[in-house]
Amino acid sequence: MSYPRTDCDLITTNEFEYLRSNLDAYMNICGVSFKPTNVEPRKEYVNNDKVLEHYAIIPTVSIPSVAGLSADEQNIYLAVVRNTVLMFAEDYKYESTVVSVDINGMEFQASGTVPLNYGWTKIEELEEPEDEQPKLPPFSEGETVLFNPNSEEGVTKEPARLTEAKLGGKGGVMDKLNLGTPATRSGIIKTLIDREYIRVEKTKLYPTEKGILLYENTKDTLLGKPEMTQKWEEALAKIGKDKADCKKGQEVFLKNIREFCGKTAEALKCKGISDEQAHHVKQAGEKYIGLYTVTESPKAYNVKSAAGAFPIWKTVSGKKLTEAHVKQLLEKGRTGLIKGFKSKKGKSFDAHLVLCEGKVTFEFANKK
Repeated sequence: MSYPRTDCDLITTNEFEYLRSNLDAYMNICGVSFKPTNVEPRKEYVNNDKVLEHYAIIPTVSIPSVAGLSADEQNIYLAVVRNTVLMFAEDYKYESTVVSVDINGMEFQASGTVPLNYGWTKIEELEEPEDEQPKLPPFSEGETVLFNPNSEEGVTKEPARLTEAKLGGKGGVMDKLNLGTPATRSGIIKTLIDREYIRVEKTKLYPTEKGILLYENTKDTLLGKPEMTQKWEEALAKIGKDKADCKKGQEVFLKNIREFCGKTAEALKCKGISDEQAHHVKQAGEKYIGLYTVTESPKAYNVKSAAGAFPIWKTVSGKKLTEAHVKQLLEKGRTGLIKGFKSKKGKSFDAHLVLCEGKVTFEFANKK
């Protein structure tokens, strides 16, 4: 695929030409088939003037053997190829209707859509979105309609939880606040997860007790305000553009940053964290499985018991262990048969994991 760190969603005529010439191969590799109808460049996808350093992420002319890719690599590559080939498919067309009804000088409105041609959405086999507008019967201007007013009782829904895409993706919270760059936002979120300030549960993001403590201790300082990071980004952008006086701008920026960091660190040291707060955070990260206390770190499940402490690594011989595997190990002493381990020579094998005196070992099928 092309350069992965770009945030551009446009290509130039050069890329369009090679994509069009390789279209059959791309469709074959991602398992879709349709008659291309949009075979000429269109401004919403192809714009030479708006492509600066790098064009959008698309497949290159080099087509890999998909079977030789890992599961994650296949998912990423096929998602990019599939999204690219749909550019050549027929457009989704629909009719939109808005009806205004005047009732004793008060205006009420209703709107709806009627699909005329499903186009590329039929190829993608998308499900109809839950919030799709309802279909309306035909109306004529000046028509008299029967209107039965009624009221409904209900409660509002809480705001939807952020996902990684809504936080760091294009048009997301960080993008709108100008925090980080398109190339660094995913790394920032990963750092927050790795340092256990936030956790991911079914794609949704939740603050941890540790994250809440960090927020409470920094929310009244400049360090805790997105506006400060935004100003830093603006200053860096200005330094990059001011080529005549770039070095001087760098020196002033770094001097101010050093002073800010020193003052902020001292202020936070004076504020301090109580033993009670620290203990609360520590307890929040503990889980109790059988006779064991388990805390999770980026690379391992750290297990404690009366007999001692030991780690259960999250990845064993190339296979990621789930919480269910850890629960089986600690409650039953062994897991069910796990498929897809990799030996040092790259050979795949299946085995049970067995816990014995604080060590995790393999137990192979039909062997004891």
